[in-house]
Amino acid sequence: MTIAVLGPVYPYRGGIAHYTARLVRALAEAGEEVLTVNLTRQYPSALFPGSSQEDGSKQPFETVSERWVDSMRPDTWFRTVARLRRRGVKKLVIQWWHPYFAPSFGTIARLARRAGIEVVFVCHNVEPHEGTPFDRLALRWAYGGADRFVVHAQAERSKMERYAAGRPVAVVAHPVYDLFAEGASPEPAAARAELGLGAEEEVLLFFGLIRPYKGLEVLLRAMPAILSKRSVKLVVAGECYGDEKPLHALIEELGIGAALKLHLKYVPNEAVATYMVAADAVVVPYLHATQSGIVQVAYAFGKPVITTRVGGIPEVVWEGETGLLVPPSDPAALAAAVERFFADKLAAPFAAGIARRLPELSWEHLARVVAGGAR
Repeated sequence: MTIAVLGPVYPYRGGIAHYTARLVRALAEAGEEVLTVNLTRQYPSALFPGSSQEDGSKQPFETVSERWVDSMRPDTWFRTVARLRRRGVKKLVIQWWHPYFAPSFGTIARLARRAGIEVVFVCHNVEPHEGTPFDRLALRWAYGGADRFVVHAQAERSKMERYAAGRPVAVVAHPVYDLFAEGASPEPAAARAELGLGAEEEVLLFFGLIRPYKGLEVLLRAMPAILSKRSVKLVVAGECYGDEKPLHALIEELGIGAALKLHLKYVPNEAVATYMVAADAVVVPYLHATQSGIVQVAYAFGKPVITTRVGGIPEVVWEGETGLLVPPSDPAALAAAVERFFADKLAAPFAAGIARRLPELSWEHLARVVAGGAR
């Protein structure tokens, strides 16, 4: 039986594209015949806040795909389903993350279902991080085309049950992003030297796209309290979606510039290991969340996380074993957790805890659920 996976892969960049590529590989490794259906256009450029939608990495995660779907051209949606039928596809797995894709992916899902193809939605965000009044209508259209759903947290399952109308909703923990850790990683001293850090410095990392809900402002406001007790360096690595000026103004206001290393650009695949290896811990101070791909990148390198009790994050961050959890929007609590992490020398025991938990975060399990419907 052929399984088609619809979602962005190379040449697109970002977490969803990386996830899709890794899921396709896991399905193939499980013995499934997989057809990857990519997009010819993801977002119109006017709606995309970043510098580029395409991956400029020297080491891209290339995946063989059919670029059939233009998110703004209905004729491509109908042709895609006709092609799926001609290829003998029996199951269509749709990557879902934003209501923008409701017209295209929702229509494809409904047409495929009518054609006798089982439709599975893998939902990264049941509802968007930064929503609009039209989201509910869009989501009901999109989700109406699914036979079943896969989400990555019990908190997301509760949201999905409002839309599922009795259809199955499986919960599978977000697997670890092991793609970035394949191959040789630099030694910690070399990674730190490359980033201009001392070999013995205590280093925190904030990694990934900078958007308001990611909580970087909370971490910056925690830094004066952290620095009053420890000589810590904070590396901020990721592209800023929006104006950088408020970020720089806040850093100047807090007087913490000397303790920061700012790399405000999209991090290419080949550079991810350098940032992760250089860090003692990764700080993920989300104000709200579904789950976090950043946590799963950190785990791939055995890096503990200091993060917030929001969404599904507490379901994959085992307090006192793989990381520390604090309330959101609380700079004092975040500063106290950082102090505890370094004072109690938790890096090594937390790394051991991550290693113990990795089997629970496997792509093999996700592939089984997606392909067969097991829970």
